[in-house]
Amino acid sequence: MGGKDDREVLALAKRISQDESVSLTVIHLKAKNNIGTIMGENDGALDDEMLSGIKGSVRYLEEQVSDGPETLDFLRSIVEDYQLFIVGRRYKCEDP
Repeated sequence: MGGKDDREVLALAKRISQDESVSLTVIHLKAKNNIGTIMGENDGALDDEMLSGIKGSVRYLEEQVSDGPETLDFLRSIVEDYQLFIVGRRYKCEDP
């Protein structure tokens, strides 16, 4: 979904994929209608920059999801297709 932790995951995945025996697929989960967007403009720009740096060198997929249950359904549908999943932490909005 984006943010600092997801950029760290991308950096780690890029390092792992330098091994020629590794095939990397980046699946970018995007919130439909920007529901749940909690990043600032700076985070979004940094995410876009990081993604643009890898899109040409790896398999890149985008998946639009509405909510947690839809995200879970999507992940369950692909769990047999991959050997390793690396994910960032999802930030939680809290009231002041």
